[in-house]
This record gives sequence, C-alpha cells and structure tokens, in this order.
Amino acid sequence: MKFIADVMLGGLAKYLRMLGIDTKYYKNIDDKSIVKISEEEDRVILTKDKKMVKELNPKNVYIVEANHTIDQTKEVVDRFDLRSQVNPLSRCLICNSVLREVTKDEVKELVDDITFNSFDEFYVCDNCKKVYWHSTHTDRMQIIIEKIINQGSQWGSK
Repeated sequence: MKFIADVMLGGLAKYLRMLGIDTKYYKNIDDKSIVKISEEEDRVILTKDKKMVKELNPKNVYIVEANHTIDQTKEVVDRFDLRSQVNPLSRCLICNSVLREVTKDEVKELVDDITFNSFDEFYVCDNCKKVYWHSTHTDRMQIIIEKIINQGSQWGSK
C-alpha cells in the first residue's frame, strides 16, 4: 500500500517511512496536486483536512483522527492492516526512496572520520545521497517502532 500525506501530516509521513511504508510528502503542495498524485500513482491520501475532502472529493482518502504523531501512525497501521508490510529503517526519511546497503569504503568520502571509524554497516539513499548507520538515533527509532507495532492503536478510545 502506498500513501501521500498532506502538508499537515509531515510527522506521520516520516514515521511511516521509518516503518518502511511508501509515503510521499511535500512541504509545499496544493490540494489539487495531492489528489492528482494520488490518482496517478494509486496512493491513499492521508489528511486531516475535511474541507479538502468535501471540495475535491478524492477517490482514495483517509481522514486521520489522532492528533499526535505516534497515535496517527498507530491509527494508519491499524486501519490499513500494515503490520505485515513493515520493514523498519528501509526507506529514506527525507525523500522516501528505498535505502541500499553499501560497503564501508563506499561512504568514506560521505561521512566524517569519527563516523567512518566507529561503524561498519552503512546504507545510502541513491536519490538524495543521505547516508544512514546504526547508532543511538536508530535505537530511539526502534523504541518508537516497537510502540507503534506492538501496542496497537489508542486513538479510538479517547
């Protein structure tokens, strides 16, 4: 399943990408363009904008109810039964492209010396050239992933 999140849901887009779920997001995009991309690429629009839904009547849309990013992510994962599609840390958090594992030598010129000498496993985004490696920031992301995947949604019980 593929998504496009509207401008109000940048945090949700990032968290879905963290889970490995294909989620497009643009900081500056109008509602008509979101609907067009959704239709051309068979993506579900994720939005909180009921006015946009009423005015443009998109074919494939889900109105997110939760207000906090973790709860929004749980809501979407539950609503679309995405647990079997989760592939954590496999997509670029910046541009949504699939990451590629690379050899240490391939990133020598792309990371600082401390990072290069401290880690052995690296991933790169071929689209935006961002380099990723396992560190304390990925440990924090793993905790968030566990909260989302294993605890289920709380958004409907408020």
